[in-house]
Amino acid sequence: AEPQQEAAQEARTCAANSDCPGSSCVNGQCRSLAEIFEAACEKKCTLTQVTVKTNTGETHTLPPGKGSYIAAGAIAWEVMKTGAACQPEPRLVPFKITRQYYGKLLSEEFITVRAGEASRAITHPKAAATLTLTVQDAVVDCG
Repeated sequence: AEPQQEAAQEARTCAANSDCPGSSCVNGQCRSLAEIFEAACEKKCTLTQVTVKTNTGETHTLPPGKGSYIAAGAIAWEVMKTGAACQPEPRLVPFKITRQYYGKLLSEEFITVRAGEASRAITHPKAAATLTLTVQDAVVDCG
């Protein structure tokens, strides 16, 4: 019965990190962000710069560890650092999404978005705010 329990844990769905004891909420499933980049590959690469366009019309070119926000901080996003990792083509960019309400953290989750694609619509439970992130470019260093 143990392998079935492990499989059930891997497939556990979530809306926020608080739904996942001991792991994070990544793309709606309880897992670690590192798992996404652990596949075997010949060359490990580090994400160095990402160009992101938001549905509010802003374009940001940022290194990992930086981000921005909409609706006075109701929804904030940050490009996550991956360290040296296998990078699929098109590049996969991890983001941390936080939702706050009057300065109080409501939820935190992680999503990944491929270069050239847009995220799902990220909504806020109490504020009229919706965020979509489109990754226009993702630069890696494979040295």
